[in-house]
Amino acid sequence: MVDGQPAFEEYLSGVFVAIGLTFVIFLCVSTTYPDINPDSLSIFSLFVLSFLPPLLSGAVASFLVLRKARSKNVVNGVKVGLWTSVVGLLVGALLGNLRGGLWMVLGYIVGSVIGGLLIRYLLTERNLLGETASE
Repeated sequence: MVDGQPAFEEYLSGVFVAIGLTFVIFLCVSTTYPDINPDSLSIFSLFVLSFLPPLLSGAVASFLVLRKARSKNVVNGVKVGLWTSVVGLLVGALLGNLRGGLWMVLGYIVGSVIGGLLIRYLLTERNLLGETASE
């Protein structure tokens, strides 16, 4: 933590948490439904499979990275989302699958903003209750 803001290593750890959690969700879906064919999915199903796992992963990663940040939670959440999107697209390109890439990017960014807003809300509630943040 540098001046109340996350350090590069903390952003990087959040990126890997988000990417890893997304892949775990994708692996759970693919082992639960082994005969799923992305070409035969409806637009809604492709949207759900491409948007919701990154949304959840981005929110968790942003929450974990920003829980000790003192200010600019939403801005730092967007940073987590953008870095996660870049790494997610690079990993997808290396694996040869960029299907749903736009929804994935939007999911990471929106999820990270949600995580930042959740942290800001929790910090506000903690300050309203008169509790001090533990270091």
